[in-house]
Amino acid sequence: MTISRLVLLCFGVSVLPGCITFTNYAIPGDRLPVFLRAPEKGRRVPLNFALLGQRQPRNYTISSGDLLSIYIKGLLPAETNSTPPSIPGQSNFTNIYYPPTGQNSTPSLGLPIEVSAAGSINLPLLGLIPIHGLTVEQASAKIAEVCVEKKVAQATREFVYLSLIRSRVYRVLVIRDEAPSDFPQFVRKDAPLLTKRGHAQVVDLPVFENDVLHALTISGGLPAFDAYNEVWILRRDNVSGLVRQQFQESVGSSQPVPTGGFDNECIATARRIPMWVPPCESPTFSQEDVLLNDGDIVYIRAREEEFFYTGGLLAGGVVPMPRDRDIDILDAISLANGSVGGAGGASGVQVIPARGPGNVIPPSRATIVRKLPNKQQVTIRVDLTKALRDPKHRVMIQPQDLISLHYKPGELTANSALNLVNLNFIAPN
Repeated sequence: MTISRLVLLCFGVSVLPGCITFTNYAIPGDRLPVFLRAPEKGRRVPLNFALLGQRQPRNYTISSGDLLSIYIKGLLPAETNSTPPSIPGQSNFTNIYYPPTGQNSTPSLGLPIEVSAAGSINLPLLGLIPIHGLTVEQASAKIAEVCVEKKVAQATREFVYLSLIRSRVYRVLVIRDEAPSDFPQFVRKDAPLLTKRGHAQVVDLPVFENDVLHALTISGGLPAFDAYNEVWILRRDNVSGLVRQQFQESVGSSQPVPTGGFDNECIATARRIPMWVPPCESPTFSQEDVLLNDGDIVYIRAREEEFFYTGGLLAGGVVPMPRDRDIDILDAISLANGSVGGAGGASGVQVIPARGPGNVIPPSRATIVRKLPNKQQVTIRVDLTKALRDPKHRVMIQPQDLISLHYKPGELTANSALNLVNLNFIAPN
């Protein structure tokens, strides 16, 4: 009875359609056309992060937005016999390196006066004095010259004291669409894909530190592994009035909304700065690209679409892909907690009841269902036994691939036959 059931099962398995025989219509992995292959990331090296900053000038030059402390004897303050007032600095009891509106330094004496947008200061009896582009020493000397011209003070006496209280700041926004993750994780279909919360921060960067390097440092460092290894700079001032008008006209109509998009480096409103570059190649951005102005946005995008799916003898789920390296079919099965040469891995799906010695013969066929740009799909067949010996059978995986692990007909027949036989060993006395 057992032999007849075994023969019947072998015959049924040999003609069984479905998940075993459909791979005959798939493309072998070693014959995959070039246009169907996954694009390789290639060899890259980290960017010299000093290029994300700017060089500090030897001498600080005054410009609009600077807060100065000015003391002119007999004029500022008006009482000639009073003691020069001391301006206390801004108290900062937190660990914020860049406090809002900038950090005040404690001046020696004088009254606070802010440089206007035109780059000048307005002093009583002296009028407007342009000091844009001058150092503190040059501005002090120019104020003294104006005092002598206006006959406010004598040229032979020191009567003007000027110091910098707070340098001008640039308010930028840092938006990071990422979450901390120490290692790639296997996510089952019945679990949420990601549980994370985006992070946004408003930062006031002082002059000569208003660059991408300082914005990343204060907001958490380089992009995490669940984000693209790049930074996008969105310029507020480059959004022209025409773009804003087109946006307003397209709202509520059937016309596409002009976004000024991230994915096109030629768009003036967005600039991409990669954190890794090919070796021996110059960066594609300039010094002006890393400088930040008022209203600019530093944006780090999450890699939400860089996943592959698993099925078949692999437990169904969604697996994040590594960011900075390529993976082939063997790497993908390992990331999905599978095992090449084992019975589907630790989390594999058991399709044969283990009444006998179990699934002795491991599955050696994998299929990759790949989506095409034209919304169609193609199936790729990989022989894992050959892939272990020959690298040309190791198909590179791209995002959105569906990877399934299957038995070959002979492997399924052999395992089914072995599980129909109960082997009882009786040790001799």
